[in-house]
Amino acid sequence: MTAAGGTTQDRDAGWADVDLPHGPEAGPQARHALRTAFEEAVAESLETWDGPRDDQGQPDCSIGMGAAQDLLQDVLIVAGELVLNAVDHGRPGLLGTVRLSWRWEDGRVYLRVLDAGYDPEFADGPPGLGAPESIRGRGLFMVDAICEEWSVETDPITETTLVTACLGMA
Repeated sequence: MTAAGGTTQDRDAGWADVDLPHGPEAGPQARHALRTAFEEAVAESLETWDGPRDDQGQPDCSIGMGAAQDLLQDVLIVAGELVLNAVDHGRPGLLGTVRLSWRWEDGRVYLRVLDAGYDPEFADGPPGLGAPESIRGRGLFMVDAICEEWSVETDPITETTLVTACLGMA
């Protein structure tokens, strides 16, 4: 585990994670952690770039970067929504945190949000999406529209909820 706000490699190979405070600041901190991880991944990939180069000898990846930036924006929306749902509906757990984990693989981003909340209502899958005209509850409409797939798992033994999501480049 990491201290709130610190990023580390998850126990599962290829996953990075950050423990976020169980409060309204969790959403912005989640988006910051993901944006930083994305920028680091791009910088690392440019160091080993063997594709076309521009007139100054720099990697020419403008087309791919546009699609990657679009994917990043979608990831930031979904992660923010899932983390803030964990804050709104979950409990802070022993460390007072919500855990966000992510993995980049083959043009896709996989997200996981774990909180200490458990609601037997979700034992059979994701909650209903609510009414589009509702003042609250529309965030999962966005998650459902943006993600290739997403799911909710609850564990009555550990009293936790794990939401997973997969997003890919359009």
